[in-house]
Amino acid sequence: MDEAFSDYEKSKIPTVTLKNYGNSYYSVPDGNDTDDKVFCLSLDEIDQYFKGGYNYTTSYGATNTFNKNLICSPTTTAKNNGVPWYLFGSTVQLDGYDETYFSDVPEDCVVCYWLTRTPGESGGYVCYVSIELVYGESFDVSVNNPIYSGVRPAMYIEYETE
Repeated sequence: MDEAFSDYEKSKIPTVTLKNYGNSYYSVPDGNDTDDKVFCLSLDEIDQYFKGGYNYTTSYGATNTFNKNLICSPTTTAKNNGVPWYLFGSTVQLDGYDETYFSDVPEDCVVCYWLTRTPGESGGYVCYVSIELVYGESFDVSVNNPIYSGVRPAMYIEYETE
């Protein structure tokens, strides 16, 4: 916080109470509410804030969402700290998806995996957004896996209108 924001900017970031819902696919119960200034989005918040895409049901019964609005390019700091990145359209394989959906995504677009705060199957696992821009309650990974080390911090900002 101190490196990224001035004192004035920090004063505009309120502490908010977050609901930490469980994961019905893995029968994980809801967690305790938390009070945070900066946080990872939940799957519900991703659905709320990133409109678009389409849902599909996998052969094993999970519901996943495919959404090009979820492109996340790592910052230089993230890359320098080891967050793996990929070139969308060249190293990212889009097998099985309607590639016309991505026709407006530049081929040199850099993407990374990013973690949510929605729990996965067991302790130490969370859901993530894939480099193919797919997410769902069955997409979980260990928080210790360096390939999936990207985070996309979120916060609310207090502002005044004129």
